[in-house]
Amino acid sequence: PLLRVWLTLSTVASRNAALVLLLVACLVMADPLKPLTHVVFKWLVVGKATETSKVPLRSGQHLRWACVQKLARCPAVDGAWRHVYEYASIYASCVGFKLGSRVRFYPYPSLLLAGAAEADLVEIGDGTVTSAATYAH
Repeated sequence: PLLRVWLTLSTVASRNAALVLLLVACLVMADPLKPLTHVVFKWLVVGKATETSKVPLRSGQHLRWACVQKLARCPAVDGAWRHVYEYASIYASCVGFKLGSRVRFYPYPSLLLAGAAEADLVEIGDGTVTSAATYAH
């Protein structure tokens, strides 16, 4: 009923203005909410990762891991936020990375933080500064 009243009483211009404002609000809220979405999704779907020797292909554990990896391809810390070292470090800690003091992810934290499904198995020592060519095995 409320939507029907709004549609009948409003003009086309006011409806378009409301839709534009809604779109802008969604775009403004998307950047801060992306890391929160990644953290919640990782902990709900995979939980705390454990080191295992064998995981059968297409098993439930493998498919949960693959879902988190697909989500991690959409960078959570990107754009202007990638220059705020503390922001990337807090995100990494929330996902499960064990970080020492004064760790900096530079210049593209999304490249290193993309492996969020196994974050519980990664430990980064004190004073470490990553580069664009950081590889983990």
